[in-house]
Amino acid sequence: INYYLHYFFFNLLFKKYVKNHGQPDIIHAHFSEFTAYTLIKIKEKYKIPYIITEHSTDFLDGKFLSQYNKDNSSFKIVRKSFKEANYVLCVSSILKYKLRKIFNLNNFHVLHNFTKKRRTLKYLKKYDFVFVGDLIKRKNPFLLLKTFKKYFKNSKRKLIIIGNGILLNKMNKYIRFHKLNNVKLLSSIKRNDVLKKISQSKIIILTSSHETFGVVLIEGISYGLKVISTDSGGPRDIVNKFNGILLKKKANIDE
Repeated sequence: INYYLHYFFFNLLFKKYVKNHGQPDIIHAHFSEFTAYTLIKIKEKYKIPYIITEHSTDFLDGKFLSQYNKDNSSFKIVRKSFKEANYVLCVSSILKYKLRKIFNLNNFHVLHNFTKKRRTLKYLKKYDFVFVGDLIKRKNPFLLLKTFKKYFKNSKRKLIIIGNGILLNKMNKYIRFHKLNNVKLLSSIKRNDVLKKISQSKIIILTSSHETFGVVLIEGISYGLKVISTDSGGPRDIVNKFNGILLKKKANIDE
């Protein structure tokens, strides 16, 4: 039903677009799970080629295969959308590997996200460590909190956590209960202020169990920060000996 509804409303808008601007030369779609059926139908109807940029973590953590086996119609639609795409871009090497394995296709390519230009904001370094991300189980923020409690409680080291999510209240309680006075948690903050806080920090940390890419890492690197990240998939394309440390996938507190 979702596929049909997506195509129905997209087609209505697409007709208006063609009427006002003419037929496009190419369509660029994101997230195949949402757009697959629409892409196939639009290509059949208008003969317009399309490319897909895939970001979804569902292919890494097994969620996609747990919902759709290879005989499922949704699986077949997504596979067909990849097969008929003129190009499929992946945001990391691990995602390309997983997609090739799941769909038995070879038209997946990694989109590299680095430029030589580095942004510089000359703010004082107020924080030793910064974490930015959704406060959810997959991001594993409690690994960071427990590590900080063990090694840096009552020290001069400062940690700022920026994010919101289902674990917010639990994390606030943990911080208060253990009297982590050198930990600051911000749950409501504007995008520009997030970048300012990143630039005020020395090291950016990512503790995810699964990560398709790791946008926050390249944001940190672009501001000159060093990186500490779990080996959660996507960061393998980002973290190297020059910019930080890649931990084991299931890193413990001591590591």
